[in-house]
Amino acid sequence: MNKLLSGFCFSLLLLSINSVGDPLFSQELWWNKTRGKFYLIDSCGKRISKKHYDAANQFYDFMYCTAVRKKGRWGAINRQGILIVPCKYDYLQCYTIPYNIYDNVNEDMPSIHHLIICQNLRGEYKDYFVYNLNGELLFSGECEFVQNLLYGYLYCVKKDHCLLVSVKTKKKVKFDKKYDIMPYFNGKFAIIKYDSLQSKYGIVDTTGAIVQPCIYSEEEAKKFLE
Repeated sequence: MNKLLSGFCFSLLLLSINSVGDPLFSQELWWNKTRGKFYLIDSCGKRISKKHYDAANQFYDFMYCTAVRKKGRWGAINRQGILIVPCKYDYLQCYTIPYNIYDNVNEDMPSIHHLIICQNLRGEYKDYFVYNLNGELLFSGECEFVQNLLYGYLYCVKKDHCLLVSVKTKKKVKFDKKYDIMPYFNGKFAIIKYDSLQSKYGIVDTTGAIVQPCIYSEEEAKKFLE
């Protein structure tokens, strides 16, 4: 729950950040409502989306896509008005923020950071589905929690273990549940925390090898990623 709350707060913080020099963001997008249905228009009032929806999240100026709902199910629409993720999920979150607003992300890197994480509830379990901006399904599976670590990696929490997953190669590296991968990652190394009751941190690489033991403070561990 703390991870979900921190991710939500981080998203709210980014609402004040404008996109930088991308022609895709040359015009603002708005939702127009007619007879209880929403469709996307540009700043001149021109209709962008061919389909209409029962509900839709706002298109903030830094987002490549946003969530829409039809018949009680959520999907994702891009800035061209194309439904890139079908409306068949209970919950959907778009991690589609221009990567060059991150201080620690190389601007020349491809858009592997932009992921759409969907969720379906199944009793006490959750089925997760992760898409890219082209609408390609990159990952699916039953998890307690899935987080976008950027640089083309996911952190997935299962019942008795955790996974570091490459969305490009689909390779999965398994970790003992006593380790918690933190949201600090530079594409090669990630910070891990040993046991939630201890405030000791270390460094792990993308093969799962621990390259620095969990004996450091959080700030000391962050220095290894610089």
